[in-house]
Amino acid sequence: MSTGTISNIMTRIKNASPLSPIAVFVEHEFLSTELNAVFAETVKTQQDIHNPNTQNLVGVFDKRSNAVEVEKKLKKARDNGC
Repeated sequence: MSTGTISNIMTRIKNASPLSPIAVFVEHEFLSTELNAVFAETVKTQQDIHNPNTQNLVGVFDKRSNAVEVEKKLKKARDNGC
C-alpha cells in the first residue's frame, strides 16, 4: 500500500484511468489514522474490495470521479477512521 497525504492521493486519482482506478483504505498506525492508495485492479486489492469483512475501504476512484466529493470523503475517512 502507498500511504500518502490527501493531496498526493487526489493527484493519483485525478490521473487514474477508469481501467486502472485507485482504491483507498484507512489504516490505523500507532496513534494515527492514515490513508493508503493502491491500484484497485490487483488480485489482492480485488479480494479486499469484495471481502464482506473489509471495513476500511473508503472507495474506488478514477479521473471521472467528482474531485470535490472524493476529497470530502477522504477527509472524513481520515478524521473519523473510516
